[in-house]
Amino acid sequence: MNNLTPEPTEYDFKEIRKNRQFNNNKGVYNCIQENNQKKFHEQINEEELTRVLAERESDNPGYGSFDLFWNKCCNDKEYARLAAGRLSIKASRQGALDEKLQLSACNEIAQLCGINIKDLPSTALRAHKENERILTPKDMKQYNIKKDMCLKSFDAQISGKITGFISAKVTMKTGGHQDNVFEEIDTLADWWVNHKNRSEEILILLVDTDLVDKLSIIEGKYKQYSNILMFNHYAFQKFMIDNYF
Repeated sequence: MNNLTPEPTEYDFKEIRKNRQFNNNKGVYNCIQENNQKKFHEQINEEELTRVLAERESDNPGYGSFDLFWNKCCNDKEYARLAAGRLSIKASRQGALDEKLQLSACNEIAQLCGINIKDLPSTALRAHKENERILTPKDMKQYNIKKDMCLKSFDAQISGKITGFISAKVTMKTGGHQDNVFEEIDTLADWWVNHKNRSEEILILLVDTDLVDKLSIIEGKYKQYSNILMFNHYAFQKFMIDNYF
């Protein structure tokens, strides 16, 4: 039997997002070169396309149609490349992909430590703002509880040697929406303090970020609570190895 201590997996999410953005841009550019409008529309931000067409119309009345824009792209590779960079989906808007990677890396180590991390669908479990209940969609429908009466959903449920829930976030300086991310973390932790402070379940705030000042504020606010733990994906793996392997 191999009892060698496992090594945590470490991801560079800033580099991952950089590479994803490159591939997103390239994908849109390739759609143009292939004259594939259907695939093009599947890979872009449609609201940004609307803005681009409005700008073209404003600068040169009569030139704001999609057909003229498409024709320009197909006949001018440099224009197409610039358009692709502007219209492609922003990697920072695809946080769910990063969160799945966080949870997947942690679960590989967790399985070796007698812990299971179950990735949850985005609507699976939500905390009720005004009490300790954690609700399923069925509960919300049965008791007529609206979405705005609940917090953001949990990203994973954890069982085994640790029981509780995980909120997973990846946010970087260049990603935008950082304030919203930290507000969500703070709100969820505050709810846990008010409604689950005596629970044996643990809330794990899994946060990968380069915004250390914002992160340290949250850490300082909740470090006194033994059933609220904050880690990045690498530190959480180390915690499980050191305490449960």
